[in-house]
Amino acid sequence: MGFRFGKRIKICKGINLNVSSKGVGISAGVRGFRVSSGPNGNRITASIPGTGISYSENFSNNRRSSNRLYAYSELIESTILGKQKIIKANSSWELQLLKENQIEKWKIQEERFLKREKVKDLKMIAELKTEEAKKEIEEHLNILNYTLDIDDCLDWNSQKDNEKYHDFSFEMKEPSINLFMQQLNVPDERKILEFIFKKLKEKRILLENKAKDIYLKENDKYLKLKQKALEDYEKNKEEFYNNQKKYNNNIDRWKNDFEVGEKQAVEKYIEVIFSNSNYPEKFEREYEIDYFKLEKNLLISLKIPNPNEISKIKEYKYSPTKQEIINKEMLKTEFANYYKSIIFQTVLRTLHEVFEGVYIKNILEKITLNIWTEKLDESIGVEELKCILSIECLREEFEKINLEKIEVEECLKFLNARYNKNFIKLEEIIPYFEIQDEE
Repeated sequence: MGFRFGKRIKICKGINLNVSSKGVGISAGVRGFRVSSGPNGNRITASIPGTGISYSENFSNNRRSSNRLYAYSELIESTILGKQKIIKANSSWELQLLKENQIEKWKIQEERFLKREKVKDLKMIAELKTEEAKKEIEEHLNILNYTLDIDDCLDWNSQKDNEKYHDFSFEMKEPSINLFMQQLNVPDERKILEFIFKKLKEKRILLENKAKDIYLKENDKYLKLKQKALEDYEKNKEEFYNNQKKYNNNIDRWKNDFEVGEKQAVEKYIEVIFSNSNYPEKFEREYEIDYFKLEKNLLISLKIPNPNEISKIKEYKYSPTKQEIINKEMLKTEFANYYKSIIFQTVLRTLHEVFEGVYIKNILEKITLNIWTEKLDESIGVEELKCILSIECLREEFEKINLEKIEVEECLKFLNARYNKNFIKLEEIIPYFEIQDEE
């Protein structure tokens, strides 16, 4: 057993300097929440005092230079599933699209979750989880087939804002003279009594006139406020349609720029293609796009999950002896072929979606696609980004392929894709082409 040394030095209220045999760290916070940084990394700890409930999470500020920065982001949450996710995008419309897709996926998961909650029998839960596992496997094995019946060309009209401005409404209630007559207790006209008692008539007329004066003032006030509200409505309506017109004109300009091969327009168009492309829930992708107009070439850098991020479970079984659900995983060879199939299908699907989506053929004749993933360097314990597959494909050559009948690995060999034979080991290869950092 080794000796350890540790000492906490209070700097000021809520801030401590921590000295140990591993190094020096610092922590700060208040009761129920604390942030600490030291040799083992950074940690956030939160707790509910007096309950024994706490939560902690390690995080790192050592971001790889390859991580992508996004202009828009939004945190969404499913309270039923207890999940949160930060949606990131380069534009507001892409953010909204990704958010809607994620919410729709969560809705399906929420339905499954609520269904499982009602099921108390562990055997039935195992059957339900097995169905989900098989469905996930089936989705991964049909990544390519899923897109073949979809038209990947962008519908320009769907990108436009065709919303109608709401009708005018005024919530203030219109004044009624009868209301003021009631408030002032104006008596009804009684001709016989008023003929006999003249003061009754005088009192009634006095109250009627007073009620009419109040009504006229309130009605005038009402009409002025309604007129002001109508003027504001017309002003806002005009501004709404002017902004809508500008937005739709921008869509038209984007379309025109795309069709003549302007770099930003083409890259934005392809980002929409990728945003519209629905992959299995747990198969998250990050991509960078660079279009070269003169070469009519598109460079796609696509980051995909590594094998540890793909589920190996193919079945769940209830064990009567252990009274628990047992996970049954794929064999090593089985999973290696499964993972390879997923990545190879992703490559062909990406090429297909871009070539089909870019309907102006003479602005895109070639795609260079590099597949990246994170691999743990066990010598230093750090995840590093590795290029594990690279392909350079001509449109003319790709469009000759019947994707409904191919065997994916044979197809990639035909297209001269670069990858190592033992694919599951994520051995790095040299890309056909990549943009080097300025450093």
